[in-house]
Amino acid sequence: MTRRLALIAPLLAVLVLAGHASAQDAPKPAGPAKPKDEKVAVADEVVQKPTGPAKPKDVRVVEGVKVSSKPERVEEVVKVPPGPNVRVEFTLTDQQTGVPTVNKTVMLTTSNRQWGRIRSQITSRIYGGAPLNVDARPTVTQDGRISLELTIEYSQGRNSEVEANSDKIVQVSINESLTALLENGKPLLVTQSADPISDRKVTVEVKATILN
Repeated sequence: MTRRLALIAPLLAVLVLAGHASAQDAPKPAGPAKPKDEKVAVADEVVQKPTGPAKPKDVRVVEGVKVSSKPERVEEVVKVPPGPNVRVEFTLTDQQTGVPTVNKTVMLTTSNRQWGRIRSQITSRIYGGAPLNVDARPTVTQDGRISLELTIEYSQGRNSEVEANSDKIVQVSINESLTALLENGKPLLVTQSADPISDRKVTVEVKATILN
C-alpha cells in the first residue's frame, strides 16, 4: 500500500502543476472596450455679436434744440470789398528864425485799406543827405470819415558857412508815426515838432479826400 502511494504521489504532483500552469496561461476575459477618442470637426462659424445702439455724442439742449458741446471748427474768411480810392496830401512846413521858411507838399493816392509809400532823397555836396519818406494807409469808416495811419521821415542838412548856423549843426532828422481820424476833404494839423536846441519847428498838415 505504501508502495502504491509512493508511485501515485509524483503523478499527482505533476497533474497539479500542469493544472496550475494551464490556469495561468488561460486568456483573461476582455473587459468592455474603451471608446477611442473621436475627433469631431466642427466648422468654424463666424458669430457676429449684435451691436447695440451707437453711443450719442455729448450734446446740450438749448431752448429745445440739440447743440453739440464740441462743435466743429469753422473758419470763415471775411472778404473786404474793394473800397474807393483815397487821395492823401501832406504839407510839411519847416520854420526857423533867420532862415527862409520851407514848405514841402507830398501827395499820394491809394485804395481803401491799402498802403501807399513815397521815397524821396537827395544827396548834396553842401548839405549832405536829405530824405523825405511818407507811408500812409487810409481806412474809410462807415460814417464817411477817414482813419489814416501815417509815418513821416524827414531830414534836412545844415551848413554853417551858408546859413546862420553858429552851432555848426550838420543834420536835423524827424521821424513821426501816428493814426488820425480825418474829415473828408478837410485839412488837419497832425504834428508840430520842435528842434531840441533852437527855435526851429516843423509842422505837418494832412488832408484826405475820398475819390468816387
